[in-house]
Amino acid sequence: MKIKTQSFLLLSGIIIIPVVLMASYWVMFHQRQEMTYEVPSYNEIFQEHQELTSEEDWERIRNFIAHRQPNMEVAVFDRATMEVLYSTIEQFRRGMKIDEQNLLKYSMDNSERYFFQMTTPPHLKNSTLVTFIRSEKVQRQFRPRMEHYVNTVTIISIIILLFCIVIITMITRSIAKSVTVLEDAAKRVTRGELDKPIEVRGSNEVISLTKSLNELRLAVKENRDKQARFIMGISHDLKTPLALIRGYVEALYDEIPASPEERKQYAEIILKKADDLEGLINDLIDFIKVDTGEWRTTWQDVNLKSFVEEIAKRGSEATTILKHTFKAEIDLPKDAVVQIDEKLMTRCFENLFSNAIRYSKEGGTVVLRAFQGSGCYKIQIEDDGIGIGKEELKNIFELFYRGTGSRREMGHGLGLAIVKSIIKSHNWEIGAESETGKGTVFTITIPA
Repeated sequence: MKIKTQSFLLLSGIIIIPVVLMASYWVMFHQRQEMTYEVPSYNEIFQEHQELTSEEDWERIRNFIAHRQPNMEVAVFDRATMEVLYSTIEQFRRGMKIDEQNLLKYSMDNSERYFFQMTTPPHLKNSTLVTFIRSEKVQRQFRPRMEHYVNTVTIISIIILLFCIVIITMITRSIAKSVTVLEDAAKRVTRGELDKPIEVRGSNEVISLTKSLNELRLAVKENRDKQARFIMGISHDLKTPLALIRGYVEALYDEIPASPEERKQYAEIILKKADDLEGLINDLIDFIKVDTGEWRTTWQDVNLKSFVEEIAKRGSEATTILKHTFKAEIDLPKDAVVQIDEKLMTRCFENLFSNAIRYSKEGGTVVLRAFQGSGCYKIQIEDDGIGIGKEELKNIFELFYRGTGSRREMGHGLGLAIVKSIIKSHNWEIGAESETGKGTVFTITIPA
């Protein structure tokens, strides 16, 4: 149960308690009040004896009878004839006559159970009516009813209080248990123990927090592994030229090359390897720069069609120099605008062109396509080169990864990793399709 639902139930219980109590006390209060009874009208009783009283006087008596106490019963007599005109007392039926002696005897016989009162109602003008009132000494019906309501209210209150205690206990235990597990998990992540998943059972909001913490754990683990691969790759790629430089320097120091031509050759090799180191270091700096997002301050609005046409021009120049055929198929809206770092994105496409040319045979064809798709723009760079195997295709954007076909070429495995970092940092997408011996197509998807 979600903490939100549990809190709602608890709040409902807190509200229900006073509502139930107030409703119960309202009922008990009204049980103590006067009850309203149906009393016949003047015409119903005095149709044939209108001389006994006026309609106005009967309304006064009628109002008194209608609002009597629940334990009170009333009989109305004609004073002259002692005829019962109206009665709520079972023993005195309407129309019967009773003399004062019998009435006194009845009162005495029932004096232990009832109070009796015979009186003329006040404020009567020209009336010969008297009222005989009987009321119970012990309210036998009222007290049990009161006790019933008190007991009911007590039971309901206890049930609701127990309900609130259960809900509060559930919420407290759920939060305490989840927080303890999350605290232990956070400590494990801090210590670098990232392999064990974080597990919290239940269905409350803590599960969502657990999911986020697990995603954080996996991200930290991935970054740690990435960092380890990064360091291993750098170590390997730096170690190779450094070893060569060291070897040739030691040879020169030991005066192994005898002729000036050999010494010059050794020096040229040392310079070439130093250039390779400088290039690798520059690539690493660019990768870190893109990965940390420091370059985003240089974003600007650029017309996409003009940008792609400029990229096509650069691609045409590069392929012509290296004796390749270049084709451009550009079909983009004239008003399409994207926000990019133009210099960095240009380098990204130059890298893709460089790969397309490098892994194609002399005289091969490189094609640039740019068109509008459904809710996006697409740019494709296609070559008819050696292609990439299915097993290798999924890894080509990994840092320092070099496929089987690329190992015969110079490189450090940073090019496509940098390309993907640049593309992703612009919230674009890049993918690749390839078949061994038939070439490769890189597709960049740009949100419209």
